[in-house]
Amino acid sequence: ILIVHGRQDTVVPLSAAHRLRDYLLNLGAAVQYRELDMGHEISLELLELLREFILLNR
Repeated sequence: ILIVHGRQDTVVPLSAAHRLRDYLLNLGAAVQYRELDMGHEISLELLELLREFILLNR
């Protein structure tokens, strides 16, 4: 599971991403968590992280 969240996101609080990450980890899920310097958006950096995640986990 890949979770990516923007530190400046004004739509979904950063604490919600932390709670989701912690919940999934407590269930034993394999989680990759990244925080990026962005808001609630899709950036080129995010797309590259997603590409790498898909290629490594197919």
